[in-house]
Amino acid sequence: MTLGFDTYWPLLLLLIVPYLWWVQRKTLTDLSPKHLQLSGAVRSTIVALIALALMQPVLYRSGSWLSVVYLLDVSQSVSPAGIQSAIQWIQQTNTSGQPDHARFVPFAANSTVFETLDQLKHVQVARQSSQG
Repeated sequence: MTLGFDTYWPLLLLLIVPYLWWVQRKTLTDLSPKHLQLSGAVRSTIVALIALALMQPVLYRSGSWLSVVYLLDVSQSVSPAGIQSAIQWIQQTNTSGQPDHARFVPFAANSTVFETLDQLKHVQVARQSSQG
């Protein structure tokens, strides 16, 4: 695992930290020195965390994950035998490839996303578009 950052310009915000401490030394409040140091530390931490968040840290992990989306035309222009053949091919490919994530999208006039192949097998062929 490696940690990377997308942007580095937020490091300029860290220039505010010395200014916070300088202003704190010139304050006229009647806080004790311990309270002033604590408030300065809290403010500095907040600025540093904001700068870190704005740098957009990304944790890179190596691995071989496979996500697959199967698109199937279920319009009237495709024969039912062709649709069944495609569903069988999808089932064989999905079983042999064993992807980490698989989604099934039948489309014609409309489309929808299914999580399982069984849902795809029960799709009706529509003559016209409908909601959902």
